[in-house]
Amino acid sequence: MLWSIFVSSPVCLQEMWQQELDDSDDEETRFEISPPSHIIIMIDTHPKMFIKDDVNQSDISFRNCLAAVAQMAEAILFETSTCPFAIVLAKKDNIVLRHFKDNMIETIRFLNEKLKNTDDELKKEYMRDISEPLEFSNFLLHSKKVFLDAAKTYYKRILLFLTNNDNPHIAQGAKYSIINEAKSLKHADITFKIIATSESFNFAMFYNEIFEAAEQNFTEEVCVDVDALKEKLTAIAGSIQGHKKVNFYITMEDAEHVIKCYKFKSFKKHRILNNASYTRDGSQVVKTNAPPVYKYKVVCKYGYSLYDFDKEKFENKTLDCEIPYGYTFLYVTDQLVKAGENIHPPKILVCDSHEADEEKQLFRKFWDVLVECGKVFVCYEKSTRRNKIEYAQLSPYLMNEDQVFLIQRIPFGTQVKWPLEMFNEADSAAAAPISKRVPQNTVSSLAEQLVDLMTDETFNFKQLVHGKIKAKKDFVKSKLFDLPFDTTGPIEYTKKQEADAKLGSFVEKFTAVFPPMPERGRKRPRPK
Repeated sequence: MLWSIFVSSPVCLQEMWQQELDDSDDEETRFEISPPSHIIIMIDTHPKMFIKDDVNQSDISFRNCLAAVAQMAEAILFETSTCPFAIVLAKKDNIVLRHFKDNMIETIRFLNEKLKNTDDELKKEYMRDISEPLEFSNFLLHSKKVFLDAAKTYYKRILLFLTNNDNPHIAQGAKYSIINEAKSLKHADITFKIIATSESFNFAMFYNEIFEAAEQNFTEEVCVDVDALKEKLTAIAGSIQGHKKVNFYITMEDAEHVIKCYKFKSFKKHRILNNASYTRDGSQVVKTNAPPVYKYKVVCKYGYSLYDFDKEKFENKTLDCEIPYGYTFLYVTDQLVKAGENIHPPKILVCDSHEADEEKQLFRKFWDVLVECGKVFVCYEKSTRRNKIEYAQLSPYLMNEDQVFLIQRIPFGTQVKWPLEMFNEADSAAAAPISKRVPQNTVSSLAEQLVDLMTDETFNFKQLVHGKIKAKKDFVKSKLFDLPFDTTGPIEYTKKQEADAKLGSFVEKFTAVFPPMPERGRKRPRPK
C-alpha cells in the first residue's frame, strides 16, 4: 500500500518521484484552464441570415448574432477594460465592424444602435448578393492579419464563424486555396469554431473538410436563440483573472521536482463595483469615490527619512527566500479544518493540463492515496514571493469528475474564535468546541442534498442572482451608458420567490447546522 510512502519521511516522496510509473493510468487530466481569449467573431451576411428559416425563430439570425454579441460584451464588461473580440462581416472586403483596439463601452453603444434598426435596414446595409461567392480563403487570411494587433503572448486566439448557410457558394477552383489556408491555422495557433444558428444545419456538406484540414477537434454546436448564443459566446470569451499559476513542491530540499498547477477561487468581486455603494437602510444605490489603496508608503524628502530605522524590526521582516513560492509538502495527517471553520475563502488546486505525463500521474497518485486513507496534506503556503508563510490543508475532492485539491488555510492562536453557543459551562474551554463540532456525516448529507437540488432539470442558476450585486451593476451601467436608473424605491429581487420555493427548505436545514454569524454594528465615526 502506498500509504507507507507518505508516513515514512519526505525523502521517500523523492524516491517515489524517481520510481517507474508505468503501471499508472495513462488517461490525461481532463480539467483544463486556458488563458483568456482574443476572438474574431465572423458573422455571415448570406441572404439566409436575413430570413426566419425556423418556425420558432422570433428574429432573423443576423439580428440574433448582433444581440448575442452585445449581451456578451455587457456580461464581460466588469471583468476587463479591453475589448477581447473583433467583429468581421463575411463579405467580399471582409468588413471589420469592431476591432480589438476599440473601446468596450463604445463597442456596446455601437451594437445597441445597430439593433435599433429594422430588419430591412440591416438587410440593405449588410446583406451580400446571393450570387456573390463566399471568399472563405481570403477571410481566413484576413483574420490572421487582424490577430496581429491582438496580444500574441498568453492570450488564446479563436476564430468563430456564425452562420446558418451549410452549403455556401464557392468560386470555381477556390476549394484548394481554402484547404491550404485551413492547414495554416494550426501553425498560427488559431482555434477555428463554427456555431450554426439553424437547427437544420448540415455540417457535413462543407465545413467538415475544413476541420480535417485544420487538424482540430470538431463539435457540432447549434444555437438558435439569443440566450443560447450569448451563453456560448460568454463561455468562450470568459476571463480567468481569478486563476493563478503555482508550483507544488515535493520536498523543501529539492526545488527541481515540482508539479505545475493552477489555483483559483470560485467567485471574485469585480473592482469596478467599488464605484457603487448602498445607503444604510440597504434600499438605494449611491455613487462613491473608492479611495486608492497603496501597498507601500515611503516618505523621504530632501534625504531625510520621517521614519526611524529599527534594525531588529527590519531583520524580523526580512523575506524568507528558503521556502519557494507556491505549496511545499510537509506531512500527511487527519483532517484539521472541518466544514464551516474557514478563516479564508477556500481555493481549488488543479494540475496544469500542459504538464508532462509523469507529473500528471504523480498528481493523480497523491490524490488516490489520500482518498484511500482518508488523510490530507499539510503544506507551506506562500501566496506571493513577498508574502509571509502560511499553513494550508489540501484535501482531495472530485470536481466535474476531475481530481482536484481543496485548499483551506489552517488557523492558529487568536485566529480561532468559537461562537459562545458552542460552549457549555460543564465542559472545559478547550474541549467544548471539539465536542460540539458538526459530524462529518451531517455535512456529507447536506452536500448531497444540495447537489441533488442544483442538478435537477427544473433548477435554473439564474435564480441565484445576487440582488444587491445586480443593482450595483445596473447602477454602474446607467452611468457608463447614460441610462435611466431608479434610485428612489427599494431594491427588488424579482427571482427571490422562485429561489425560495426551490431552496427554501434546504436553507432552513443548513442554517440550523451552520448558524450565520451575527452582524456587527457600524463603527462610530471619528469626530472631526
